[in-house]
Amino acid sequence: MSRGAGRRQGRHTTLTHRSSDEAGECVRLVTTIVVGGAGPRIARLRSFVAGVSLVAVAAGCDSATVTSGHVRAWSAAQVLEEDHSQEDNHPAVAINATGGAVVAWQRGNSLWARLYDGALQTFGAASLVATPSRYDDLQVGIDAQGTAMMLWARDDADDTRGVWWSRTTDHGASWSMPAMIAAGDLHRTRLAVSGAGAALAAWTARSDDHVVVTVGSCDFRDGVWNTVVNTPLPGTGLGDRNPRVAMDGNGRGFLTWEQPAVLNEPSSVWTERYDGTWLPESLAILDANRGDDSYTPTLALNDAGAGTAIWLQMQNFVPQLWSRRFDGKSWGEAEHLATAPLIEWDPPPRVAVDPVGGSVALWSEVTDLAQNPQYYDVHAVRTAAGATPWQAPEVLETNNLIGADLTEYAEPLVGMDGAGNAIATWRKELPSSAIQVSWVRFAAGGTAWAPPNGAPLHDDPTHSAFATDLAVSRNGTALAAWSYGPEFDIWVSVYR
Repeated sequence: MSRGAGRRQGRHTTLTHRSSDEAGECVRLVTTIVVGGAGPRIARLRSFVAGVSLVAVAAGCDSATVTSGHVRAWSAAQVLEEDHSQEDNHPAVAINATGGAVVAWQRGNSLWARLYDGALQTFGAASLVATPSRYDDLQVGIDAQGTAMMLWARDDADDTRGVWWSRTTDHGASWSMPAMIAAGDLHRTRLAVSGAGAALAAWTARSDDHVVVTVGSCDFRDGVWNTVVNTPLPGTGLGDRNPRVAMDGNGRGFLTWEQPAVLNEPSSVWTERYDGTWLPESLAILDANRGDDSYTPTLALNDAGAGTAIWLQMQNFVPQLWSRRFDGKSWGEAEHLATAPLIEWDPPPRVAVDPVGGSVALWSEVTDLAQNPQYYDVHAVRTAAGATPWQAPEVLETNNLIGADLTEYAEPLVGMDGAGNAIATWRKELPSSAIQVSWVRFAAGGTAWAPPNGAPLHDDPTHSAFATDLAVSRNGTALAAWSYGPEFDIWVSVYR
C-alpha cells in the first residue's frame, strides 16, 4: 500500500541539491534570578541545585540555563574537519550522562571519529577508524566510562558484506581492529549502548534471491558480540523494516520494527524484549491498526526502564502519529497523538524520555493541503510521567520552506536531560533557499518552547546543512552536528 503521504526520498537524494546558508548566533541576553523561591514566580523556571536557578533568554533568538552559577548556552559552531579531498557527510553523535561524547562521520567510504571531553570541553584528534563502509549506514554509542563504539555496514565485496564494529577504550587515542558481527546483505544498521557498556545492534537483511527482507539483531556483553543472530520473525516479502533498538540503565532493552504478519498484508509495528537474552515470548504487535500500514517506529527508554514507542499509521489514506508507553513492566494502551494530511516519515518522527518517564515527541507535517507549495513545519507533543494524558500538539515553527522540493526533509530530533528539559533541532529552509539547523528548548515545568520558530545554530549565508544529528546528556549538555555543503565539512555546536 502506498505511503505517499509524507514520504521523503531519504538523505542521500539531497546531495544534488546544494544551496547555501546556516544562520544565527545570539548576542543579547536578558536574565531573571530566582533564589529559594523569592522573587518573581515564573512558571517556566525550575529550581535545580540548592533552589537556585537562572534562565537567560536571548531576545528573539536564544535561551540558556544558569544552574548554580553556570550559564548554559550553545557554543560557537566549529568545524571538526576541513579535508576537501572527499565529501564528509552523515555525522552520528552519542553522549553519556556526564557529557562525554563521540562524533563520527563518513569521508568518502571511510569512517572517522573525534571524542569530546565533557569536563575539559574539548575535542580530541580525528581518527580514521575503518575503510570502507556502506554509504549512510553509520551508528555510534558511548558508555558511562567514555568507551565509544561504532557500527556500520559494508557491501564492497561478497566476503566482507555485513555489519561491522570497532570501539575505543582510551578516549579515542586508538580504535580496535574492525571486525564483522554478522555476514550478509545487511543495511539500516542501528545501535544502542547502555551506561554499563552493554549494547544492542539491529539491521535489515535481504535474502540472496532479493525476495525477502528480515530484521536481525545481536547483543554485546562482557566485551564480545554474541555469535548467534536473533531473527524474531521469518521474512514476509520485501519492503522497509526500519528497525530501532533502545537500552535502559540495567542493560535491558527492546527491538522494534515494521513488518507484515502475513505476505501482502499491511505492515504492523512489532517489538521484542531483551533482558540478558532475547525473549521470544515477548514478541508482540504494538499497533491495533489492521486495515492499513503502521510504520517507522521509534523508541526511547530511560535508565529505570520506562519508555515510549511512537509510530505512524495510515487511516483512510491519512497519516496519524500513535504511541504506547512502557512502565518498566508492561505496555500501556495505544494513544493517538496527531493527525495531518502529510507527515514526514523518512526520516521518521522522534521521541525522548526523561528519568521519571515524561516524554516528548517531534515530527514535521503539512497542516493544510490547500497550501501551495506544501511546506513542512515541525510540531511537538509532551506528556508527564505515569498515566498523565498527552497534551495537545504544539507548533514549533510556521516559517519553514522545506517541502517544495520533495527530496528535502526537516529531520526533527529531540533529547531530554536529567531535569526534564528538552532540546530539539531540525533543518529549516530560508527564503534564500539556504538550509540552517534550527533549535528550541523546553524548560521543565514550563509552558512553551523557546525561542518561537526556533533559532539558528550558526550564521553562514554561503552554506546549507544536510545530514544532522543531536545527542542530549542527562547533565544538560547537548551536542549537535551537521554536514555543510557545498564543501561537505562536519560542523558541531555544544550546549554547555
